[in-house]
Amino acid sequence: ADYCHDFEYGKIRINEDYQRKVGLWTSQARAYFIESILLEFPIPKIYVHAKLDLQDRQVIKEVVDGQQRTQALWLFYKNKQKLTVNIDTEELRGLKYSQLDDEWKSKFLSYSLPIDQFQGTPDEEIREAFRRMNANNIPLNDEEQRNAQFQGEFKWFIVRIGDKHQQMLNQVGLFSRRDLIRMADLKLYAEMSLALDDGFSTVK
Repeated sequence: ADYCHDFEYGKIRINEDYQRKVGLWTSQARAYFIESILLEFPIPKIYVHAKLDLQDRQVIKEVVDGQQRTQALWLFYKNKQKLTVNIDTEELRGLKYSQLDDEWKSKFLSYSLPIDQFQGTPDEEIREAFRRMNANNIPLNDEEQRNAQFQGEFKWFIVRIGDKHQQMLNQVGLFSRRDLIRMADLKLYAEMSLALDDGFSTVK
């Protein structure tokens, strides 16, 4: 409950400088994760980076590892994600948070999330920690690793182009929704930029 509350009011944030795009998990994956919490099974740790926000005069926690888990928690907490009909617990199938009985609601809200916190750690070390944490999970592809490691005007130029055209690329069938989440379009734009600037060359 505290984690979702802090996320709602901006005290916990997703750092888009190096995180993957939201939506990599399917509805089934999110439902299975929520079911694990309701059944009080352990889940992998969430890692956050505590930073002092001088403008807001408060400590802000940025999610380093656990964005998809945070999104699943948030969607269920806000009644925007229902449990699928394929989960193991029959009485929970197809339900949103608001449809749970009080006992299940209490289990969800009182679940103690395993959280480790970085504090006073340089941003470049945080990005390296993120890259290493995900190396043995759903592995970051090359483009996601570059996105986590590098910053600068060119990166955000490519991201802006991607944001502008991704819906069109999906509609014409050039990229699937999963391709777009995993930054295949950004890889294409980067390679096109390289060709325009330096001629055709291998990207290996």
